[in-house]
Amino acid sequence: MMNIMIVTNSRYLKTTAVMLYSLFMQEAGPVNVYLPYEDIQPQELEDLQKYVSSFPQKKLIPLYVGTQFKEMVQSRNGIMVETYYRIIGWGMLPDDVERILYLDVDLVIQKSLQGLYNTDLGDHVFAVCEDIFGKINGFHEGNKRRLGIPHEGNYFNAGVMLVNVKALRAGNEVEKILANVYQNYERYEYNDQDVLNEMYQDRLVYVGWDQYNCPPAWYYLNQKKAAAGILEFASYDEIRNLQNDPQKFQDDYTNLTEQIAKGAAIIHHLADTKPWNDNRKAGSVYEYFDQCYYQNEPDALGRYQKVTGKKPGIPSTPFLFYYGVTYCYNILNHILKQLEQALKEKGYRVIAYDEQAEDINGLVQFAGKRFLAVVGVQTYLFSVFLKESNLFLHDVIYGPKLNLILDHPIWLKNQLEQVPDNYFVLTHDVHYQDFVEAYFPMVSGSMLFPPAFCNMHSEDELPPFYARQYDVSFIGTYGDYRKKIKQILECQKDVRHLAAHFLQKMRIRTELTAEAAFQEVLVERKIRCSKEEFLELFFQMKPVMQCIMYYYREKVILHLLEAGVLVHIWGSSWKEAVLADHPMLQIHDDVTPKESIEIMKQSKISLNIMAWHKGGFTERMANIMEQGSILFTDHTTYDDGELCDGKNLCMFDLRRLNELSTRINEVLHNEEIWDQMSLASRMYTSTMQTAKRRTDQLIDFLDQIGGYV
Repeated sequence: MMNIMIVTNSRYLKTTAVMLYSLFMQEAGPVNVYLPYEDIQPQELEDLQKYVSSFPQKKLIPLYVGTQFKEMVQSRNGIMVETYYRIIGWGMLPDDVERILYLDVDLVIQKSLQGLYNTDLGDHVFAVCEDIFGKINGFHEGNKRRLGIPHEGNYFNAGVMLVNVKALRAGNEVEKILANVYQNYERYEYNDQDVLNEMYQDRLVYVGWDQYNCPPAWYYLNQKKAAAGILEFASYDEIRNLQNDPQKFQDDYTNLTEQIAKGAAIIHHLADTKPWNDNRKAGSVYEYFDQCYYQNEPDALGRYQKVTGKKPGIPSTPFLFYYGVTYCYNILNHILKQLEQALKEKGYRVIAYDEQAEDINGLVQFAGKRFLAVVGVQTYLFSVFLKESNLFLHDVIYGPKLNLILDHPIWLKNQLEQVPDNYFVLTHDVHYQDFVEAYFPMVSGSMLFPPAFCNMHSEDELPPFYARQYDVSFIGTYGDYRKKIKQILECQKDVRHLAAHFLQKMRIRTELTAEAAFQEVLVERKIRCSKEEFLELFFQMKPVMQCIMYYYREKVILHLLEAGVLVHIWGSSWKEAVLADHPMLQIHDDVTPKESIEIMKQSKISLNIMAWHKGGFTERMANIMEQGSILFTDHTTYDDGELCDGKNLCMFDLRRLNELSTRINEVLHNEEIWDQMSLASRMYTSTMQTAKRRTDQLIDFLDQIGGYV
């Protein structure tokens, strides 16, 4: 039986859960955890008991010390030195407890503590860890600070302390020690060596700091003294001073930080070096120590949530975001940035990696590390393969891999057929979600995840109907479908005939998804094939899919122009279009995502023509609605319960374009209708299409697939 003592409260439930998890993973036998407490909430205490009991042969035993403790102690700043004496003096521990090991809750246990727990104490009262930094008259300066007589704000222990309960019980020892504490309390000074000797030197057994209390500090061994057999490390002041002279520092000292940490049973995350401390200074010295914590945290907090139904806090394990995909006018990076900001506002940590600015070899720095999730938008980085080990790099970058795909998944066929473990697709179209699950069995799962509106416009009030500069605007590139037809005609005969049939089907049956239309074509041509064969044939039809998109994009614009609707288009590629010289068409140059938001803000109506996303909702749609412009889009089956044709947007049928121009003119000539729809569209996006809502959905999804966030 091992007896452990911890002190915690509501603020430290998360780290308590992690520390206990790491301890129980190393100790298979029975462990009683005693918890002197005062200010932890009853429900939290009950949850912590459930959590501890979920481990075999482990038990949490609360010891309430609040009211009585407050009345009797001399110094109050948390539960400090007198707690250790009082719980024994008051008889709060069972008689068969002869020793108890106190552990801070910001520790991570890497090896069994049986050796520490069974330290030969004799009649000594405590076993404590030495401090490595410097000695004064044979007494460690660090221990002098941390093991002094109780002082306001000063703790008796240095994170780890073995208490000889049997010795403290003998001969009224508790009362003698407390009397000495009170007698010397007022005259206590840090440099009062006599008091320290009187109080502790003959009562302490020292155990190795390198085994049992290793903090993420810089362990620089003095090489000259080491050669003479003296173990001495640079003090904190020496480290700071010597770093101004890097060459001398390198000549005089050897950095043993990582070697020491890898052999340590206990890693102690001190206040300024905790991995969840956003204010700590950056440094590679912390990387190993962070991983000691991160490899325990998700499992610990996930178990706590499973047992109690509650989360003890925001995890410290970070997200990893991949930036750098610059096509589509850099909008993909903006989508990621908003998600990152929303996560940070909730208290999550995010590490950003730019695939354009940094060498791909830089990804190796993340190997062996754990993340809540690795997130990218149509990134190829998940496909990086290590030939020498026959693994994807992301098989050794741990955590769910989430790739947000905004095109039809068939465009990423080669990537999706072979993926690392724990790989998920996020998509803005429900049909694309179905397609991934039907045709890419290597993908672990998928999620409907349309991007939120981009919050990068000014805080100025949105202009009213009469003050908006443009009646109808459209932002997007032009593609000539005629060139795609030529490409199709150059295919071999069997492919050409199949493609022509497919193109005709999509032109007539515009309500069908591309895959549904192609399936009908195969049935009509009496072609039977497996899923794998279908996928390969469908992949060859990509020019057809581009062709039909380009065809209807031009057809919609031409219809409006011929109906007398003045259309403003942003996209210099339209200057090459056959309708470029039409008098009702105003072509403008390309714009950035931020400039596009301003255009939407100045537009009464903004046009959206889907890239055949038959069940999708895009960031362009969300941006248009958020700016109070009336969204006109071809039909989508996307349904979140709030998107409503005629209320907060207008949908049109690609086969009945005469209705499109009629509805546009109705809105342009009725300010009251415009006002109602404009307000409804903004109300919709402010509740349903925000980065905060997407973040909540992402966190829920990660919880569902077994992560703790």
